[in-house]
Amino acid sequence: MRCFIAIDLPKELQERTMEIEKKLTYPFVKLVKPQNLHLTLMFLGEIDEKKVEDVKSALTSIKFPKFEIKVSGIGCFPNMRSPRVIFLNCHSSELNKLASEIEKKMSSLGIRRDKPFIAHITLARVKRKPDENLFKVLEEHRHMELGKFVATEFKLKRSVLTPSGPIYSD
Repeated sequence: MRCFIAIDLPKELQERTMEIEKKLTYPFVKLVKPQNLHLTLMFLGEIDEKKVEDVKSALTSIKFPKFEIKVSGIGCFPNMRSPRVIFLNCHSSELNKLASEIEKKMSSLGIRRDKPFIAHITLARVKRKPDENLFKVLEEHRHMELGKFVATEFKLKRSVLTPSGPIYSD
């Protein structure tokens, strides 16, 4: 099964994010559904059921204090002039420590990180070359402050890909 480790967004932050997503409504932009918004700590890829049990066991051994995550500013992968993924930046030194701890535990199970950790919340995917209107929206929201939330837990998530978008479950 396709799995990842993530922190869910609280409802109030999902609602604030929906206001930004409304401004990204273009035919060439596929928005992430509000209930699917999350901060990925590590993508695990396809793993079998035995490995899922090993992952669960390793994750339960990670202890961390609750901490605050600041959410601000739109960013893009690979960059603002050639956006393929539109995201919100997340800031917290504790978040980086947690991601590093998870990476160590997964590495001991033979699971390696596919990309360097960059704390973000994916808002949308861009399907073709955007127009100038999208670039204006991105620039206008580059330095905005969306708010903060407290991370109290992370979850192992399953992702089932469907034609209408992914379906996530804990």
